[in-house]
Amino acid sequence: MGTTAGTVGTALVSGATHGIGRAAALRLARDGWEVIVHGRNAERGAEVVTAIRAEGGRARFVAADLTDIGEVRRLAEEAGEVDALVNNVGTSWFGPTADPKDNSKRTRRTEGHEAPRVGSHRNRRARYGRNHRAGGRDR
Repeated sequence: MGTTAGTVGTALVSGATHGIGRAAALRLARDGWEVIVHGRNAERGAEVVTAIRAEGGRARFVAADLTDIGEVRRLAEEAGEVDALVNNVGTSWFGPTADPKDNSKRTRRTEGHEAPRVGSHRNRRARYGRNHRAGGRDR
């Protein structure tokens, strides 16, 4: 294990800059874990690290965009050995499930609650007809 004096172990929390990931990072720190706070926003990451340290915990921030494999590798390298991983990010596909190759239709739901934006209008039109508008009204 990668424990240091006074810690239960080291936990990497992806998407820890707000929402559920932030809550998980704070809880782990309160329970004695050293926390590696991950996110894309350095300012929010610094706020989480500051909050953890203010309560006497140990934390550091590593920024990475997990849709980029190079950044994933860098995050793993910078994180080093960890004892626990809280995987709080993911990607979603909005489009025909038979062919998810077109990245222009792909949306990211990262760091907890980023709303799907790309392709949602296109999907509504495909499902409800060419003249469908937001709010369920047809032209």
